[in-house]
Amino acid sequence: PIVNSKVTEINFNPFWTVPASIIRKDLIPQMQKNPNYITDYKIRIYDKQGNELQSSQINWNSDEATHYMFRQDPGDFNSMGNVKINFPSPEGVYMHDTPGKLLFNNEFRFESSGCVRIQGIRDLVKWILRDTPDWDPATIDQMFVNGQRVDARVASPVPLYWVYITAWANVDGVVHFRNDIYGLDGLEVVWRQTPKVSGGGHYSHRIAFAPDGMLFITSGERQKQTPAQDMEQDLGKIVRLNDDGSVPADNPFQDQGELAKSFWSVGHRNMLGMAFDADGTLWVHEMGPRGGDELNLIEAGENYGWPVVSNGRNYSGIDIPDHETRPEFKPPEAWWTPVIAPAGMVIYSGEMFADWTGDALIGGLASEALVRVELGQQADGTMAAEAERFSMGARIREVEQGPDGAIWVLEDRAGGRLLKLTPQADG
Repeated sequence: PIVNSKVTEINFNPFWTVPASIIRKDLIPQMQKNPNYITDYKIRIYDKQGNELQSSQINWNSDEATHYMFRQDPGDFNSMGNVKINFPSPEGVYMHDTPGKLLFNNEFRFESSGCVRIQGIRDLVKWILRDTPDWDPATIDQMFVNGQRVDARVASPVPLYWVYITAWANVDGVVHFRNDIYGLDGLEVVWRQTPKVSGGGHYSHRIAFAPDGMLFITSGERQKQTPAQDMEQDLGKIVRLNDDGSVPADNPFQDQGELAKSFWSVGHRNMLGMAFDADGTLWVHEMGPRGGDELNLIEAGENYGWPVVSNGRNYSGIDIPDHETRPEFKPPEAWWTPVIAPAGMVIYSGEMFADWTGDALIGGLASEALVRVELGQQADGTMAAEAERFSMGARIREVEQGPDGAIWVLEDRAGGRLLKLTPQADG
């Protein structure tokens, strides 16, 4: 739980009363495997009248045990260790020592059922009791040795705050994530691919927010081809939503079914790069089959033709009609055969590479390159053209711009590096 309280009491060498949830989850299965478990760990059983029972009196193949109190004697074996730290809490939680010190070597320390184990608890207790008479450091050290069951009231209750964090960034800007094991993050699904399909084909699933706050999602066709033209599936589509997942009323496909109301454009393949330029224009690249990688200028309500047209060929070698044969489909602004296998994209807006402002920088997987594409009116009537290509000697999975204008590229696969690119120094 989230806690805002004050530490009021220290229990040295405490008893441990086993919560019913742990009796059910841990203790009953342990007894089924080892009938001597509670004896070995000095856990006593009491009925509601306070009478001590023997483990042989309980049916361990049922939930009967949850109706009794289980209390573990003090000692090095006790799950509380040598210390329990108490504070008022509606959930009845507390902080405590542990006999399992090796747990602190684990990177993911999700070992408790709501309470918190403390590493270096002896030092913490000395600090908590620093103003409490008769509890000098030597006396506290002795309590860890003699095993006496003693309580100490804290003279000056110490403020205590628990927060629940599943993501954070360090001073270097590295972001860390942990699982939301207690379900407190308020997870809410704002979009889900429809339908769910099997196989390892292209997901795409890139996300970008437009300047007006609208949420755009690329949804790949999972190498199923025909769903890209099916208005009852969102495979092979670009989806536009409000930031809460609701569907905007001004999306272009309002009269082709409920699911289609979320579509912004259709007829796409595998879209692994999406970015808005300074004017708010949306650019998306997608992988072709054998040839025909594309960079598309995305417009509401347009159909980009896959799998009816492509400037590539099927993996089987069978040709696909080129875009120019079907003018009802919107053609790409730039395309590549042989493929570059585009992955990741940023439209540069920094000052470190001032000559590239407004250009798209695209990672290349098969091409093992960083590809710069000029955006804007071209001599051939298109709105984009490759300007130069930098060989990187590795598959490039992602491209981003840093706050200082440096370019960051991420290599693909095992051993892949995160590289920071800056202009070469003169001379």
